[in-house]
Amino acid sequence: MRAWARTRPNSWQLVIAGPDEADHLSELMNLVRELDLHDDVNFVGNLEGEEKTRAFANAELFILPTYSENFGIVVAEALAHECPVITTHGAPWAKIIDHGCGWWVPISEEAISGAIQHATSLTREDRLNMGRRGRDLVERDFAWPSLADRFLSLYKRTLRKRTTG
Repeated sequence: MRAWARTRPNSWQLVIAGPDEADHLSELMNLVRELDLHDDVNFVGNLEGEEKTRAFANAELFILPTYSENFGIVVAEALAHECPVITTHGAPWAKIIDHGCGWWVPISEEAISGAIQHATSLTREDRLNMGRRGRDLVERDFAWPSLADRFLSLYKRTLRKRTTG
């Protein structure tokens, strides 16, 4: 929230989706008041199904600041919906930099706000191109046909080693 307040991108709205865990929502709402962001932030609660799909379709950027994620499935979901991603080193998504579909930054207000500044200063077309590259990444690395091919290759290598070893 502080990184968003530091940047305050013109004509952008920060939409925060997800369930309220451990009364974290009230903390965020207090920060919105403290930082005078009430015109810039919209809390929509937990989204599922068509609501979630619509939210991704309407988003021009997805941000997941996190201290610890074992995978961050929501990052893969955002990329699959052609949405560029900003996430922190607490999530294992360094490959978004290599594929030009997002920002993987240190866990700091300064780094996150810098990524927000960069992302929101790009043209819409540049963000759309980043989104397409993100979808390509997810399809290549995480779609069922790709996973099945990799598992089959692993099984074949294992069987070869077993018969020759």
